Amino acid sequence: MRKCKGRYYKQGQCHDFEMGYFHQWGCNYEESVAIIELPNGEVVMSVADDIQFLDTVVEE
Repeated sequence: MRKCKGRYYKQGQCHDFEMGYFHQWGCNYEESVAIIELPNGEVVMSVADDIQFLDTVVEE
């Protein structure tokens, strides 16, 4: 599983997370979502644009 950070929405509120484990891509209505497990074991879905993988090397 890849480590990631980002935000997700639950019950109309936005929640940020600094570290989670990406499991796979899914579909929620018409949007692509990431299925993410948080360190406390909670599984959340985040819109694809709202996550960033932490193991990606950015070259300048």
